[in-house]
Amino acid sequence: SLWVEPSGGILFGADEKGQVQIYKGEKDGLSYSLSSRTQVLGPKTIPITSFKFIYLKMDRTLKPFVLVNAKDNLIRIFTVKSTSPSSLGLVPYREIPVLNKTESIHSSFCPAAVYRDAPCLVTGSEDCTIYFHDVKRRDIKPLNKLIGHGAPVVDVCWSHDEVLLASADTSGTVILWARVKIGKT
Repeated sequence: SLWVEPSGGILFGADEKGQVQIYKGEKDGLSYSLSSRTQVLGPKTIPITSFKFIYLKMDRTLKPFVLVNAKDNLIRIFTVKSTSPSSLGLVPYREIPVLNKTESIHSSFCPAAVYRDAPCLVTGSEDCTIYFHDVKRRDIKPLNKLIGHGAPVVDVCWSHDEVLLASADTSGTVILWARVKIGKT
């Protein structure tokens, strides 16, 4: 899994060994060079299936976070303490259980999470369900879920305005979910 830090100066790569590599952008703006490797999932070799970097609003300030999916039934959220050339300083923030043992499940922060006091994430699952979680809440119960797939949901992707959510499963089915405001009548 690859992810570019919003400024474009750092490229992250995550692999099947549970490692994250940091590549620093060169002055030419066209290339990156490996600057460090970090084992983020402890001593075990657990494949990372998804890696995302975002700034989230926490206590009225924007702080860098990383979202990691791995094939061990957990989504991990880390705060980023350092992206120095010699190391990636990740501090565990929260773990969320999700059925993910055999497939390459991907999760995503909601795009407007940067501006919310209660940032959330969405994830697929091997139980054919899409789950929404509040990043700050320590409760493992999801905020909401969507049911409609007949096979494990391996990827989810929001439109930039969070009006549409696309989800894909292992059978090749893609569903577009439209957000509908329910108001008083």
